[in-house]
Amino acid sequence: MEAYFSDVRARWQDELLGDPDGPCPREAIADSQAVRACRGGDGYDALLALGDALARQMRYREALAAARKAMALRPDAPEPLRRCAGRRLTLLRLDEAKADFLRCMALAGETPDVTYRLGLCCYLQNDHAAAQGWFVRCFAAAGEELGVAAIYWEALAAMRLGGQSALLPHYRTDMDVGHHAAYARAAAAMAGVIPMETLLGALGDEASDMDFSILAYGAAALLLRAGERARSGALRERVLQRDAEWPCFAWLANRKERWNEEGERCDTAGIL
Repeated sequence: MEAYFSDVRARWQDELLGDPDGPCPREAIADSQAVRACRGGDGYDALLALGDALARQMRYREALAAARKAMALRPDAPEPLRRCAGRRLTLLRLDEAKADFLRCMALAGETPDVTYRLGLCCYLQNDHAAAQGWFVRCFAAAGEELGVAAIYWEALAAMRLGGQSALLPHYRTDMDVGHHAAYARAAAAMAGVIPMETLLGALGDEASDMDFSILAYGAAALLLRAGERARSGALRERVLQRDAEWPCFAWLANRKERWNEEGERCDTAGIL
């Protein structure tokens, strides 16, 4: 599968930290060829395309600005609003993201991609009961590729609450998971289909930072549930170090939880 992100990309420190409405605290990143091709247009479609190209460079602040300009041109169109919501979610501006996703539902009806992301908003805000509800709603209407991701996150929310997962019983080894193979491997361990040690053993060979984050964040939760706090904490530290694909939701959840645990101050709206 073609790489989603560009080789030249923004760091999480430059996107998540500092004044959320101020300039990015970094030197300018060279535009990718895709971004250069989109420059100069100020129409609706051109702005959406520019925002998408910027997002592939992990330049989410600028991508959000492009989507907001497109939304100003068509205030009642759901597509720029959905893009604003997704970029705010990645930037951990969670109250704003949740409000945008709810408005998306009001404009275009309930769809699995929106209920999934509402679940992520709630999970990242430590509202795990509400997150479970959204993931269950997502799973009911989603295909298996998105459905296995909903299983993963709903099971994690259940673990955080010390309860039982509503979706893990729906996990099957023959699900058509598409590019969500890492979610499926982690869900298999959560469901007891494979031993946790098998999942842990696979981490050393995982080249993708995104897949490593998904697998290791899930494994750390399993270790914590088993009372192995030290091993869980060490694994979460390894996740933080694998930040090449930091927009991964598992990486963001791990980063945000560490900020909360350590009481670190961050100026980004919605972090703490």
